[in-house]
Amino acid sequence: MKSTRTMIELKNGSKIIALPCGPDGATLRGYTADLVVMDEAAFMPEDVIASVIFPMLATTNGTAIMLSTPWGRNHIFYRSFKNQDYWSQHVRAEDCPLISKEFLEEQRRTIGDLRFKMEYEAEFVEEENSFFSQDLIRECVEDYDLIGESQLWAEGKIAGDYYLGADFGKKVDYSVIALLKREEEGKLRLVFLKQFALGTPYSEVIAYIKRLDEKFDILKGFVDQSAIGESLVEEIKEFAPKLMV
Repeated sequence: MKSTRTMIELKNGSKIIALPCGPDGATLRGYTADLVVMDEAAFMPEDVIASVIFPMLATTNGTAIMLSTPWGRNHIFYRSFKNQDYWSQHVRAEDCPLISKEFLEEQRRTIGDLRFKMEYEAEFVEEENSFFSQDLIRECVEDYDLIGESQLWAEGKIAGDYYLGADFGKKVDYSVIALLKREEEGKLRLVFLKQFALGTPYSEVIAYIKRLDEKFDILKGFVDQSAIGESLVEEIKEFAPKLMV
């Protein structure tokens, strides 16, 4: 048997290869497989599954296994889960002997009932306070490369008309900044997305907003002020008065 960090080759000639999906499945192309296991399949682009993964199994009559936390219903993972022609298994965290009831009860109190249902009870749910559904958000996201963080620190501005949105997280929510660009046809396209680690100081998020304001011609922006104090609101208005908070 020969093994590397991403491949195991067995004595009978079989190979087990671990590959990243990527936005378009380019790293997966060219393989023929007897068995494909897709981890977190609900978060994989559907075109990759339908146009790259399934053709791998065409000549082998192979098997595809999709494992995932639920996420949205307008996706092949959900349709496959509900398809009576496919074998499916619904496993809740309480069915795992390694997870204690005390831990699950503490998690339900900490993250809330809806998120608990998704993460630990494997249910397809929508946030009650979400203005946009997960399926609608999925349909608005294309497979293209976003602006990398390294580009933010290069000299010069990046041309275009941009709009910024920022949401400051609390104890169990992430602080997130999104940047959209107006295209020639008038549509808005997501070009940059930054999710900060839990517990990131608000001052660090504000400094990031300031850098984006310096790098891009932001015509308008919206910042959720519900989680931050009045002093931080005033700090944002000082360097970016066009941002509404």
